[in-house]
Amino acid sequence: MTEWRNSDKVAILTYVMLLMSLCFNIFIFNFIGDELQYKFESMALSTYKSDWYQISGNGALPLVLTIAMSQSPPQLTAGGMITLNLPTFMTIIRTSVIYLNVLRTVTE
Repeated sequence: MTEWRNSDKVAILTYVMLLMSLCFNIFIFNFIGDELQYKFESMALSTYKSDWYQISGNGALPLVLTIAMSQSPPQLTAGGMITLNLPTFMTIIRTSVIYLNVLRTVTE
């Protein structure tokens, strides 16, 4: 914040580049977590829509297991605290902007 007030262009550019890099990395992790959830949901739906109940013998057991496993898909988490997906990314960005606004108003 003090570099912004002193108009130090090199420091401002450095901070902006670091912030953009950090946001991009967070977005990539959250996008991958969201895609993982989507793929598991689509796999469960396509397995359920198949005629798995008409397969004779033990042939349907792997499909039933696939349906059961896809009901609770694995999720990417940040340290086991929050799930990484796109709504979480938007929450992180919104919280960061609010925090920067609070810092700006307090330092003025």
